[in-house]
Amino acid sequence: MDPRRVARALYWQGWRIARIAEHVGAKSSTVHSWKRRDGWDDSDPAERIGCAIETRLQQLILKERKEGSTSRKSTCSAARWSGWRGWASISRPGAKPI
Repeated sequence: MDPRRVARALYWQGWRIARIAEHVGAKSSTVHSWKRRDGWDDSDPAERIGCAIETRLQQLILKERKEGSTSRKSTCSAARWSGWRGWASISRPGAKPI
């Protein structure tokens, strides 16, 4: 997964910039720059929820031992995610893709 997206998700979960930088293997100044340029503090709840759904979907996809319930969860999460993305772009004209 893209370190910049990981950093954004961790920031929205309440991690400090220094810890995020250590986790993704970047300098603190780089993470601060991403935060400023991408407007992490200016995001709306819909964007944050979309990020949370995307993160969970990736966790389910990357899970090594998939069981029947995991496959169903992945399918349901993917359906919700694709629906969410469509809803977010319709409800917020001019919104940038998540």
